[in-house]
Amino acid sequence: MARLLELIRDALDILSHMGPVVELGADEKVLVVGDTHGYPEATEWALRLADALGADRIVFLGDYVDRGSRGVENLELLLAKLVEEPGRLVLLRGNHESPDMNYYYGFRDEVANKLGYEILDDIWRLYTCLPYIARRGDIIMLHGGVPCRRCTGEPEDPIGMSELASRMGELYCRRDGLGPADPLVFQLLWNDPSPSIDWFSPNIRGPGTYYYGWRSWTSFLKVNNARLIIRAHEVVDAVRLTGRENVVEGLHGSYTIDQLEGKVVTVFSSLYHGMRAGAALLEADTVTFYHYPEQP
Repeated sequence: MARLLELIRDALDILSHMGPVVELGADEKVLVVGDTHGYPEATEWALRLADALGADRIVFLGDYVDRGSRGVENLELLLAKLVEEPGRLVLLRGNHESPDMNYYYGFRDEVANKLGYEILDDIWRLYTCLPYIARRGDIIMLHGGVPCRRCTGEPEDPIGMSELASRMGELYCRRDGLGPADPLVFQLLWNDPSPSIDWFSPNIRGPGTYYYGWRSWTSFLKVNNARLIIRAHEVVDAVRLTGRENVVEGLHGSYTIDQLEGKVVTVFSSLYHGMRAGAALLEADTVTFYHYPEQP
Protein backbone atom coordinates (compact mmCIF):
# COMPACT_ATOMS: atom_id res chain seq x y z
CA MET A 1 0.00 0.00 0.00
CA ALA A 2 2.83 2.39 0.82
CA ARG A 3 4.02 2.65 -2.81
CA LEU A 4 0.61 3.43 -4.30
CA LEU A 5 -0.21 5.86 -1.50
CA GLU A 6 3.06 7.74 -2.09
CA LEU A 7 2.41 7.83 -5.84
CA ILE A 8 -1.12 9.16 -5.32
CA ARG A 9 0.12 11.97 -3.11
CA ASP A 10 2.89 12.91 -5.54
CA ALA A 11 0.44 12.74 -8.45
CA LEU A 12 -2.06 14.98 -6.65
CA ASP A 13 0.62 17.67 -6.37
CA ILE A 14 0.90 17.58 -10.16
CA LEU A 15 -2.78 17.15 -11.02
CA SER A 16 -4.08 19.85 -8.69
CA HIS A 17 -2.20 22.45 -10.76
CA MET A 18 -3.18 21.00 -14.12
CA GLY A 19 -6.86 21.97 -14.22
CA PRO A 20 -9.84 20.22 -15.84
CA VAL A 21 -8.82 21.14 -19.43
CA VAL A 22 -5.28 20.48 -20.64
CA GLU A 23 -4.12 22.58 -23.59
CA LEU A 24 -1.40 20.92 -25.67
CA GLY A 25 0.89 22.66 -28.10
CA ALA A 26 -0.52 22.74 -31.64
CA ASP A 27 2.80 21.41 -33.00
CA GLU A 28 3.29 18.66 -30.41
CA LYS A 29 3.41 15.03 -31.43
CA VAL A 30 0.79 13.32 -29.26
CA LEU A 31 0.02 9.62 -28.73
CA VAL A 32 -3.60 9.05 -27.67
CA VAL A 33 -4.48 5.86 -25.77
CA GLY A 34 -7.96 4.54 -24.95
CA ASP A 35 -9.27 2.44 -22.06
CA THR A 36 -6.63 0.09 -20.63
CA HIS A 37 -8.95 -1.43 -17.96
CA GLY A 38 -6.56 -3.22 -15.62
CA TYR A 39 -4.06 -4.35 -18.27
CA PRO A 40 -0.62 -2.92 -17.50
CA GLU A 41 0.82 -4.70 -20.53
CA ALA A 42 -1.38 -2.51 -22.75
CA THR A 43 -0.14 0.57 -20.91
CA GLU A 44 3.47 -0.61 -21.23
CA TRP A 45 2.97 -1.15 -24.97
CA ALA A 46 1.61 2.38 -25.37
CA LEU A 47 4.52 3.87 -23.43
CA ARG A 48 7.05 1.95 -25.56
CA LEU A 49 5.22 3.02 -28.70
CA ALA A 50 5.31 6.66 -27.60
CA ASP A 51 9.06 6.45 -27.03
CA ALA A 52 9.66 4.72 -30.37
CA LEU A 53 7.62 7.38 -32.18
CA GLY A 54 9.23 10.26 -30.32
CA ALA A 55 5.91 11.51 -28.92
CA ASP A 56 6.08 14.78 -26.98
CA ARG A 57 2.93 13.96 -25.04
CA ILE A 58 0.96 10.83 -24.17
CA VAL A 59 -2.75 11.28 -23.48
CA PHE A 60 -4.61 8.43 -21.80
CA LEU A 61 -8.38 8.82 -22.16
CA GLY A 62 -9.44 7.21 -18.86
CA ASP A 63 -10.74 3.86 -17.56
CA TYR A 64 -7.53 2.53 -16.04
CA VAL A 65 -9.15 0.07 -13.64
CA ASP A 66 -12.04 -2.47 -13.44
CA ARG A 67 -12.61 -5.49 -15.70
CA GLY A 68 -8.96 -6.61 -15.83
CA SER A 69 -7.54 -8.13 -12.63
CA ARG A 70 -4.48 -5.84 -12.36
CA GLY A 71 -6.00 -2.43 -11.94
CA VAL A 72 -3.76 -1.68 -8.97
CA GLU A 73 -0.65 -2.45 -10.99
CA ASN A 74 -1.95 -0.48 -13.98
CA LEU A 75 -2.70 2.55 -11.81
CA GLU A 76 0.71 2.31 -10.15
CA LEU A 77 2.42 2.19 -13.55
CA LEU A 78 0.53 5.23 -14.84
CA LEU A 79 1.08 7.30 -11.71
CA ALA A 80 4.77 6.41 -11.59
CA LYS A 81 5.13 7.60 -15.20
CA LEU A 82 3.19 10.77 -14.42
CA VAL A 83 5.47 11.54 -11.48
CA GLU A 84 8.56 10.69 -13.55
CA GLU A 85 7.51 12.80 -16.57
CA PRO A 86 4.86 15.25 -15.34
CA GLY A 87 5.16 17.44 -18.42
CA ARG A 88 4.67 14.56 -20.81
CA LEU A 89 1.85 12.36 -19.48
CA VAL A 90 -1.80 13.40 -19.37
CA LEU A 91 -4.26 11.15 -17.53
CA LEU A 92 -7.86 12.05 -18.34
CA ARG A 93 -10.81 10.80 -16.38
CA GLY A 94 -13.11 8.06 -17.62
CA ASN A 95 -16.47 6.84 -16.37
CA HIS A 96 -14.75 4.01 -14.45
CA GLU A 97 -12.87 6.50 -12.30
CA SER A 98 -15.87 6.29 -10.01
CA PRO A 99 -16.54 4.52 -6.67
CA ASP A 100 -19.88 3.20 -7.95
CA MET A 101 -18.33 1.66 -11.04
CA ASN A 102 -15.44 0.22 -9.02
CA TYR A 103 -17.91 -1.43 -6.66
CA TYR A 104 -19.84 -3.05 -9.50
CA TYR A 105 -16.96 -3.97 -11.84
CA GLY A 106 -14.42 -5.23 -9.34
CA PHE A 107 -11.71 -2.67 -8.63
CA ARG A 108 -12.95 -1.95 -5.11
CA ASP A 109 -12.61 -5.63 -4.18
CA GLU A 110 -9.24 -5.86 -5.92
CA VAL A 111 -7.94 -2.94 -3.84
CA ALA A 112 -9.37 -4.41 -0.64
CA ASN A 113 -7.73 -7.80 -1.29
CA LYS A 114 -4.34 -6.38 -2.28
CA LEU A 115 -4.02 -3.26 -0.16
CA GLY A 116 -6.94 -2.94 2.26
CA TYR A 117 -9.99 -0.66 2.24
CA GLU A 118 -8.26 2.26 3.94
CA ILE A 119 -6.54 3.45 0.75
CA LEU A 120 -9.82 3.83 -1.16
CA ASP A 121 -10.45 7.39 0.03
CA ASP A 122 -7.09 8.43 -1.42
CA ILE A 123 -7.99 6.78 -4.73
CA TRP A 124 -11.36 8.58 -4.79
CA ARG A 125 -9.55 11.88 -4.17
CA LEU A 126 -7.26 11.13 -7.11
CA TYR A 127 -10.26 10.58 -9.38
CA THR A 128 -11.65 14.07 -8.68
CA CYS A 129 -8.35 15.69 -9.75
CA LEU A 130 -8.08 13.99 -13.14
CA PRO A 131 -8.66 16.38 -16.07
CA TYR A 132 -11.69 15.79 -18.31
CA ILE A 133 -10.52 17.19 -21.64
CA ALA A 134 -7.26 17.58 -23.54
CA ARG A 135 -7.01 19.72 -26.63
CA ARG A 136 -4.36 20.03 -29.33
CA GLY A 137 -5.28 22.84 -31.68
CA ASP A 138 -8.49 21.82 -33.44
CA ILE A 139 -8.63 18.30 -31.96
CA ILE A 140 -10.66 17.66 -28.78
CA MET A 141 -9.84 14.57 -26.69
CA LEU A 142 -12.09 13.22 -23.94
CA HIS A 143 -13.53 9.95 -22.67
CA GLY A 144 -17.17 9.93 -23.77
CA GLY A 145 -18.43 12.80 -25.83
CA VAL A 146 -20.81 15.63 -26.58
CA PRO A 147 -23.19 16.70 -23.78
CA CYS A 148 -26.73 18.07 -24.11
CA ARG A 149 -29.25 20.09 -22.12
CA ARG A 150 -32.67 19.07 -23.46
CA CYS A 151 -31.31 15.79 -24.87
CA THR A 152 -34.11 15.10 -27.35
CA GLY A 153 -34.36 14.43 -31.04
CA GLU A 154 -34.90 18.14 -31.62
CA PRO A 155 -32.17 20.67 -32.48
CA GLU A 156 -30.46 22.44 -29.59
CA ASP A 157 -27.64 24.93 -29.27
CA PRO A 158 -24.20 23.35 -28.75
CA ILE A 159 -22.38 23.86 -25.47
CA GLY A 160 -19.21 25.93 -25.59
CA MET A 161 -15.91 25.00 -24.04
CA SER A 162 -15.89 28.05 -21.77
CA GLU A 163 -19.10 26.94 -20.07
CA LEU A 164 -17.86 23.38 -19.76
CA ALA A 165 -14.56 24.56 -18.29
CA SER A 166 -16.46 26.61 -15.70
CA ARG A 167 -18.67 23.67 -14.74
CA MET A 168 -15.71 21.29 -14.54
CA GLY A 169 -13.76 23.80 -12.49
CA GLU A 170 -16.47 23.80 -9.84
CA LEU A 171 -15.99 20.04 -9.38
CA TYR A 172 -12.25 19.76 -9.87
CA CYS A 173 -10.45 18.23 -6.87
CA ARG A 174 -13.66 18.48 -4.83
CA ARG A 175 -15.83 15.80 -3.28
CA ASP A 176 -18.79 16.80 -5.49
CA GLY A 177 -16.64 15.75 -8.42
CA LEU A 178 -16.87 12.07 -7.55
CA GLY A 179 -20.27 11.64 -9.27
CA PRO A 180 -19.61 13.97 -10.95
CA ALA A 181 -22.60 15.98 -9.74
CA ASP A 182 -23.04 18.18 -12.83
CA PRO A 183 -25.13 16.43 -15.56
CA LEU A 184 -23.16 17.98 -18.43
CA VAL A 185 -19.82 16.92 -16.95
CA PHE A 186 -21.28 13.46 -16.29
CA GLN A 187 -22.17 13.19 -19.98
CA LEU A 188 -18.61 14.04 -21.04
CA LEU A 189 -17.65 10.70 -19.48
CA TRP A 190 -20.64 8.64 -20.60
CA ASN A 191 -22.16 9.70 -23.94
CA ASP A 192 -21.65 7.76 -27.19
CA PRO A 193 -21.80 8.81 -30.87
CA SER A 194 -24.41 7.39 -33.22
CA PRO A 195 -24.59 8.07 -36.97
CA SER A 196 -28.22 6.87 -37.07
CA ILE A 197 -29.61 9.95 -35.28
CA ASP A 198 -29.34 13.70 -35.86
CA TRP A 199 -29.31 15.10 -32.33
CA PHE A 200 -29.67 13.15 -29.07
CA SER A 201 -31.52 10.11 -27.76
CA PRO A 202 -31.47 8.06 -24.52
CA ASN A 203 -28.52 5.68 -24.18
CA ILE A 204 -28.86 2.06 -23.06
CA ARG A 205 -26.10 2.74 -20.51
CA GLY A 206 -28.73 4.21 -18.17
CA PRO A 207 -30.35 7.40 -16.86
CA GLY A 208 -28.50 10.61 -17.65
CA THR A 209 -26.57 9.11 -20.58
CA TYR A 210 -27.25 9.83 -24.25
CA TYR A 211 -26.30 9.05 -27.80
CA TYR A 212 -25.17 12.09 -29.78
CA GLY A 213 -25.86 12.24 -33.50
CA TRP A 214 -23.96 13.79 -36.37
CA ARG A 215 -25.68 17.16 -36.20
CA SER A 216 -24.92 17.48 -32.50
CA TRP A 217 -21.23 16.63 -32.78
CA THR A 218 -20.64 18.76 -35.89
CA SER A 219 -22.32 21.78 -34.26
CA PHE A 220 -20.28 21.14 -31.09
CA LEU A 221 -17.09 21.09 -33.16
CA LYS A 222 -18.06 24.29 -35.00
CA VAL A 223 -18.90 26.34 -31.90
CA ASN A 224 -15.62 25.23 -30.29
CA ASN A 225 -13.45 25.89 -33.38
CA ALA A 226 -12.50 22.23 -33.64
CA ARG A 227 -12.42 19.69 -36.46
CA LEU A 228 -12.19 16.29 -34.80
CA ILE A 229 -13.16 14.46 -31.60
CA ILE A 230 -11.01 11.60 -30.34
CA ARG A 231 -12.56 9.60 -27.51
CA ALA A 232 -12.65 6.12 -25.91
CA HIS A 233 -15.40 4.47 -23.80
CA GLU A 234 -16.70 1.87 -26.28
CA VAL A 235 -15.41 -1.61 -27.08
CA VAL A 236 -14.23 -1.39 -30.69
CA ASP A 237 -11.74 -3.15 -32.93
CA ALA A 238 -8.77 -0.96 -31.94
CA VAL A 239 -9.98 2.22 -33.65
CA ARG A 240 -13.43 3.14 -34.96
CA LEU A 241 -14.34 6.06 -37.20
CA THR A 242 -17.91 7.36 -36.89
CA GLY A 243 -19.08 9.62 -39.69
CA ARG A 244 -22.38 11.09 -40.75
CA GLU A 245 -23.73 7.91 -42.27
CA ASN A 246 -21.35 5.10 -41.46
CA VAL A 247 -18.98 3.43 -39.00
CA VAL A 248 -15.58 2.01 -39.98
CA GLU A 249 -13.99 -0.54 -37.61
CA GLY A 250 -10.34 -1.46 -37.19
CA LEU A 251 -8.98 1.74 -38.71
CA HIS A 252 -5.27 1.45 -39.46
CA GLY A 253 -2.57 3.51 -41.16
CA SER A 254 -2.19 7.24 -41.67
CA TYR A 255 -4.92 9.78 -42.43
CA THR A 256 -4.95 13.55 -42.82
CA ILE A 257 -7.10 15.71 -40.56
CA ASP A 258 -9.02 16.72 -43.71
CA GLN A 259 -10.00 13.09 -44.24
CA LEU A 260 -11.23 12.85 -40.65
CA GLU A 261 -12.72 16.33 -40.32
CA GLY A 262 -16.16 16.50 -38.74
CA LYS A 263 -15.98 12.93 -37.49
CA VAL A 264 -15.55 11.07 -34.19
CA VAL A 265 -12.66 8.65 -33.66
CA THR A 266 -12.96 6.04 -30.89
CA VAL A 267 -9.73 4.50 -29.55
CA PHE A 268 -9.93 1.39 -27.35
CA SER A 269 -6.79 -0.05 -25.77
CA SER A 270 -7.93 -2.80 -23.41
CA LEU A 271 -7.22 -6.52 -23.95
CA TYR A 272 -10.17 -7.59 -21.78
CA HIS A 273 -12.82 -7.99 -24.45
CA GLY A 274 -10.76 -10.01 -26.91
CA MET A 275 -10.60 -7.17 -29.41
CA ARG A 276 -7.45 -5.57 -30.80
CA ALA A 277 -6.12 -2.66 -28.76
CA GLY A 278 -5.19 0.54 -30.53
CA ALA A 279 -3.57 3.96 -30.22
CA ALA A 280 -3.54 7.13 -32.32
CA LEU A 281 -0.54 9.36 -33.09
CA LEU A 282 -1.27 13.03 -33.81
CA GLU A 283 1.52 14.61 -35.83
CA ALA A 284 1.20 17.91 -37.72
CA ASP A 285 -1.92 17.45 -39.88
CA THR A 286 -1.98 13.64 -39.79
CA VAL A 287 -3.37 10.96 -37.50
CA THR A 288 -1.78 7.50 -37.64
CA PHE A 289 -3.43 4.48 -36.03
CA TYR A 290 -1.52 1.56 -34.49
CA HIS A 291 -2.66 -1.85 -33.29
CA TYR A 292 -1.27 -3.76 -30.30
CA PRO A 293 1.44 -5.08 -30.17
CA GLU A 294 3.03 -3.51 -33.28
CA GLN A 295 5.97 -1.13 -33.08
CA PRO A 296 7.21 1.20 -35.84
